[in-house]
Amino acid sequence: MIEFFFPRKLARLQFLWRLLLVNLVTLPLTVDIAMDKITLTGALIFGAALLYSVIFIYLPRCRDASVPAWLLIFAFLPGLDKLLGLLLLLKPGTRRWSSMEVEPPAPGAPPRDA
Repeated sequence: MIEFFFPRKLARLQFLWRLLLVNLVTLPLTVDIAMDKITLTGALIFGAALLYSVIFIYLPRCRDASVPAWLLIFAFLPGLDKLLGLLLLLKPGTRRWSSMEVEPPAPGAPPRDA
């Protein structure tokens, strides 16, 4: 259960859904910021959502896609955060083997007969 909310790695589709969900939840606050009607409570909620998205959405995707974590600086800059999200969405991640699949052969091992 904790792994669901605080993942170590995220695949592309998981990254997309989580990012869309956070953006939809914070959309009313974004509109309030644009109209200069934001309250202190709204600003705190927006800041918490931004930190959650950077630490628990962008960072796990960076780990999975083997992208340097210092690029997360761009997640705090308007416009560049969208480019970072697109980069992380398009970059393939590491291959995960399920328990139903045959384990990959070790590097340099002779091929197995099927």
